Amino acid sequence: MLNKLLNSFTSDFTMITMTGQSVTLSQVKMMFSQNIGTRAGLKIEIDECEVITSNEEEVVLRYREKQTQNGNSHCRWSVVIISFSDGHPRWRYLHETAISA
Repeated sequence: MLNKLLNSFTSDFTMITMTGQSVTLSQVKMMFSQNIGTRAGLKIEIDECEVITSNEEEVVLRYREKQTQNGNSHCRWSVVIISFSDGHPRWRYLHETAISA
């Protein structure tokens, strides 16, 4: 399951975290590998999905994400660029912005 997740990113994937840090694919892989199974009961809800722009090679989406665990919720707006190569969607860029729950 982890390999399938990690293979869903382009090699030049970049993420801007809610604290403004720029994170590379190797850092994301390390984060997922170290944290697998540590967030039992985590619930993630996605809504307010909107296509900003799209073409044959990629799509830019905005969505709202709510993560809830142990009664605590955190919300964020996310903008993602998903590239299509060989018919497979791969995450190329993710920018997260914290918002009030």
